Amino acid sequence: MRVTLKKVALFVMVVYLILTCYAAYFLFSDKLGKIKPTGAQQDKDRPVKKFRQRPSHHAMTPRVQVKDTPIINKPPEQVAKNNTLIQPPPPAEQQLVNFQPGGEEQPEVVGARGKGDIGLRLDQLRPVKENLIDIEIWSRAGVGQYTWQHLLGGSLESRLGGIWSYGVKKERNMKFQFRMGPGVHQSKTPHDVENLILVLNGRAPDKVDFARSWLDYLDNYKNLQNVALMIIGSEVCDNDWVLPYMTSHGGPVKILFIVYDGTIVNGKDILQWPLGVATYRGFPVVESSTLALHMPRPYRCNFLGTVYQNSTREDLLRVIWQNHLIDVCYVKTRASWEPSEKTETREEYQRILSQSDLTLSPIGTNTECYRLYEACAYGSIPVIEDVRTPGNCAEEPLRLLKQMGAPFIYVKDWSELPKILETEAKKTPGELVQRRTELVLWYDKFKSQLKEIFLDKVQGTFFPK
Repeated sequence: MRVTLKKVALFVMVVYLILTCYAAYFLFSDKLGKIKPTGAQQDKDRPVKKFRQRPSHHAMTPRVQVKDTPIINKPPEQVAKNNTLIQPPPPAEQQLVNFQPGGEEQPEVVGARGKGDIGLRLDQLRPVKENLIDIEIWSRAGVGQYTWQHLLGGSLESRLGGIWSYGVKKERNMKFQFRMGPGVHQSKTPHDVENLILVLNGRAPDKVDFARSWLDYLDNYKNLQNVALMIIGSEVCDNDWVLPYMTSHGGPVKILFIVYDGTIVNGKDILQWPLGVATYRGFPVVESSTLALHMPRPYRCNFLGTVYQNSTREDLLRVIWQNHLIDVCYVKTRASWEPSEKTETREEYQRILSQSDLTLSPIGTNTECYRLYEACAYGSIPVIEDVRTPGNCAEEPLRLLKQMGAPFIYVKDWSELPKILETEAKKTPGELVQRRTELVLWYDKFKSQLKEIFLDKVQGTFFPK
């Protein structure tokens, strides 16, 4: 390659430009470094002085001051530089009077001097230990899950593939630990338990036998001091079998929460408790804020359920068909009861509740059923057959709900239904929206009141002042 004069000149020019830029950069940087910083900049760049630890014989000398240190209006934990923490004076109650030579009293910041640099007080650095009382809840019945999730607002975590579920919740000075599922067994539960709420099913003879086995096993928990029992009682209110287990009869159970209108309820150590929703079928916690209560509902009423022979449910269907109410009511029945629910049928049921203004509730073995509480959750007024069922229950059915002012519609016979629906047809959209809203608000209040009743009774009985 031939080197020409033109190429040599071009190369020299490029080198000259590079050297010129490089020299200009160093010249400009040197001038900037000599500019005197302003007062604010000096304060910003000046390192914060550290305090040296004083010998013990100087403990009564005047307080150390940092010269020319700017006032920084930030919390102590936010002001740190060069590993030195600056702390503003604490409130008066956190100061000690330090007697200085000459009789002058000087306030001394607690923890401001000691081993090492100025820092926070030791009790500010340590986490505050909560003095909570542990209470175990072991549930083998659906009413336990209803109480935990719907009333107390607790959460659940499934473990071991659903063999058992676990949750923790703090209320007042109590820490509740909830366990439920088939994995909750006498041999698997914590044997050092001191305070226990046991949730069992006593609805049928075989369930009673299972409940007895649990109650008879309580003597094996050597540290156990307090026991409460929550139980789904007999639908015909044959619950006398549980009385010998009560403390008032010499047993270990101090409190009994029992479902259905049993005559053993006394309002003292035996309280009536709601049946709640069918948690075993996956009925969810419905947040009232998510409901579209202002939207028109396509169905005036609904009935989805099992129709038993020679029951008033057959009477209800007869009234619906004879009066052509099928045009305004959603009706879907089955001939036999199914313990489990498919996803499709469960979602259909919840959708129909949210789209109906009334939910028809004929009696079964007992007047109280899951449908009442499930309808309330969606703002659908229960229309209840207000009749005492056979058995040993109290004369007045639905005692607890009536005492708490449930805004339901009661009928003695389903022949009253056509007139009720005629009245419904005359209501304005605004009236219907207001009634749905009032029902949902009542149900929220109902759950909140039951929560307080539960906490008051457990706290007052287990840990009396």
